[in-house]
Amino acid sequence: MIHTRWCHDMTGEEYARIYSWGNDPKRQGEYEGASPCRHVDLPQTVFEPILVQRAQAEGWDVRFRTSFLSFERERDGRILSRIRDDLTQTEYLFRSTYLFGCDGARSQVIRELKIPLIKKPGQGLALNVLVEVDLTDYVEARKGNLHWVFQPEREYPDFAWSGLVRMVKPWHECLPLDPPDGNDH
Repeated sequence: MIHTRWCHDMTGEEYARIYSWGNDPKRQGEYEGASPCRHVDLPQTVFEPILVQRAQAEGWDVRFRTSFLSFERERDGRILSRIRDDLTQTEYLFRSTYLFGCDGARSQVIRELKIPLIKKPGQGLALNVLVEVDLTDYVEARKGNLHWVFQPEREYPDFAWSGLVRMVKPWHECLPLDPPDGNDH
């Protein structure tokens, strides 16, 4: 995760590259002073299994294919949440001390709490696909965590004028993205 680069394609001309993610040697003191711990690149595909395993080891009931529907705060301060098993369509009530909304930009938790989300220009649809392919021969000499791909000589629709390839596990797992463009498709 040392560099972000801008290029014509993954193996072709490189337009520019910068230090990123706290790796500029001239700013090391600034990065270290900003946080008590080091930056770690831990994508969801790696983090979620660790989180689930730890939660289960602590006795938590982990459920997938389950939707959070609503919550109410009880007199004693605890939370009563209504959830639905999306396979059986069965609804359940759960009591908890805390409610965490880790459900993204379309968060039902955020809607329930009436927290406004402000959409700014340039924030649109982003498509992500996890790809497992050995790119060592093509990108090992072009190291970088983010590769912005531009081909200005070609005509593209508004939603595809640039591409982004994010290396997840160099050099055999990447995430090609169609970054937000300001239009909802």
